[in-house]
Amino acid sequence: EYNLARLAYERGDRDEARARFRSLWGRTGDPDAANGLGVVEMLDPNGSGRALEWLGEALRARPDYADARFNRALVLLGLERNEEAREDLREALRLSPGHAPALYTQGILLEREGKSGEAERNYREALRRDPTRDDAWNALGVLLARSGRTKEAEVCFRRALRLDPSSAEARGNLSRLVGESKRPPR
Repeated sequence: EYNLARLAYERGDRDEARARFRSLWGRTGDPDAANGLGVVEMLDPNGSGRALEWLGEALRARPDYADARFNRALVLLGLERNEEAREDLREALRLSPGHAPALYTQGILLEREGKSGEAERNYREALRRDPTRDDAWNALGVLLARSGRTKEAEVCFRRALRLDPSSAEARGNLSRLVGESKRPPR
């Protein structure tokens, strides 16, 4: 049942995914089902409250559930409840130190706070754990470009584009970087 719910989610059929996860939760109390419901609700523009409820259920059923902590952090970030999100990210990383999505997201928060050195370490660790994260390659490229490390930034943007050729963000960042490097000095 869980796999069928995941397939429905991946196909974009949120109603079927929601029904299957809810049925599984009702029959078994499986925290994966509650986490799945939380993720489905995250996609609804008005679903933040429901997402937090389901992710809370997942964490009550399994307090050491790193993915549910991470997903709750994403919802909290969307609600601009950054301190609570930061706590959930820390806890997700305590439970699962190599959690690449949490490392990447924590890097974003650190960069927003002006802690670029710590952000870079988080992005690099996320990429060491999961080198297929085009979003982390792009974010690292932006950080490096801002600090004047343009050759490294270009490599990051190109890696992001190799992983996701349709990434308008990485393409735009690379284009701006290459365009700036061709301008004559003032």
